[in-house]
Amino acid sequence: MAGVSGVTITVKGRGGHGSAPEFVKDCISATCCMNTELQKIKSIMTEDSQNFVFSICTINAGSSKNVFPDECIMTGTIRFFDVEVLN
Repeated sequence: MAGVSGVTITVKGRGGHGSAPEFVKDCISATCCMNTELQKIKSIMTEDSQNFVFSICTINAGSSKNVFPDECIMTGTIRFFDVEVLN
């Protein structure tokens, strides 16, 4: 049976009004870039014989269509057969 570990990543920014993006630190754009890069972990950080699955399954931020949020939260799991993968 595979093991599982939950993952929560909080990306903090500085929110603000959508009409003034020059004054915000956009956590949504940063989170999207991070998610893309996280998909490379398996190919770069582990040996071919170490099977595991790293899945980001939720990305949540903001509640208004014209306001940048202060933070963005990603959640997911790592499923593995060898606990050394977590190190």
